[in-house]
Amino acid sequence: MMRLTLLGLLLATLAAPANCAEPQELVLLDGQRAVGRPTQLKDGALTFATAAGEEQSFAAGQWFRWGHPTKPDARPALYFGEQSVLVSKTDWTGKVPMTIDDRTVTIATSAFGKVNLPRDKVRCLLLAAAKEPGSAARLLDQAATDSSDDRVWLVEGDLLAGTVVDFDGTTLHLEFSGQTLPVLASTIAAVAFAGDETPANLDAKYLVGLDDGSLIEAAGCTLTTEQLSVESLGEWTSQSPKKLVFLQSLAGGVQYLSDLDAVDFRHTPYFSGEWPLARDRSLQGSPLQVAGERYAKGLAMHSAARAVYRVPAGMTTFAADIALDDSAGQSGSVVFRIYRVSADGAEQAFESEVVRSGDAPQPVQVPLDDAAAIVLVVDYADYGDQQDHANWLDARFVP
Repeated sequence: MMRLTLLGLLLATLAAPANCAEPQELVLLDGQRAVGRPTQLKDGALTFATAAGEEQSFAAGQWFRWGHPTKPDARPALYFGEQSVLVSKTDWTGKVPMTIDDRTVTIATSAFGKVNLPRDKVRCLLLAAAKEPGSAARLLDQAATDSSDDRVWLVEGDLLAGTVVDFDGTTLHLEFSGQTLPVLASTIAAVAFAGDETPANLDAKYLVGLDDGSLIEAAGCTLTTEQLSVESLGEWTSQSPKKLVFLQSLAGGVQYLSDLDAVDFRHTPYFSGEWPLARDRSLQGSPLQVAGERYAKGLAMHSAARAVYRVPAGMTTFAADIALDDSAGQSGSVVFRIYRVSADGAEQAFESEVVRSGDAPQPVQVPLDDAAAIVLVVDYADYGDQQDHANWLDARFVP
């Protein structure tokens, strides 16, 4: 039996094009799932090679996610849009593989080579802080706040404010109070540019994830066995499509609840302290993560809580994967419930068993029927509300 299994795996590997991405789970809109590799994406239509070597095709609107985003490598990175990050390539010269002038920020990447972005669309650069996840998360939060000045955080903790004149990968020049101060790249933790906290609108139809942790909100994406092309703040092409690890469709009629405003949200603490509703992030502000796998879309709630959403016109189904976030440690336990609300009142449409830390994500699909709204509820289970970091992963309305 072991020989047959190994032989099957070998044949499946040989059957897939050598330059394609590694096998991952593909999730279809109807809830079906398969493991394999995408070999072509054009105009939203996806061609997929299963682990058994079979080729299947799915039209735009039939699929919504393949794979998972990965943690960014600990190298300098550039952040833009709501979720986008480009990780720099390894540079053995000691220079930071980024430059800045008055109009453009340039980053050298392993997938796309040199990428030029409009300076006014870039939110933040992580330099030394990219090596320290805790520091990186804190500085990214600070960079997201409104500021009339460019800001430079130093490794030692100081903050400099003024106007970034330029950066050549070795020295950054910062102008303030009529003077220009040179700042060595080795002393810089992060850089944020002046502007309001509203991210650039990229009209994204896809999220595209690479093996170095880069994540791109893309208006267009084309994949063949020879190359990957992404349209974002420019058109970028890679001759290494095997670097692709994640694709998520933001089009096809699907409406993610994290992109909608809740009609009402209420958290009832077990003792004291209130938790907000988190969108596309965990309750700790980190990426949504279950069993080591990251998710780009979803809601996070702390028991006991409820969130109410109107059902958009044309939607027939609510779907999500339910689980406790890895940030819950080993102590969390909750019950998930879903209610449909119509002119006749509210009815319970779903109730889970007790979901505990470490449990695998459980797919849930609820027909909406004539519901005008749905209510998502997370309730206490064992030990009150201890570490009850509940995730509605990929929570979505489906037409």
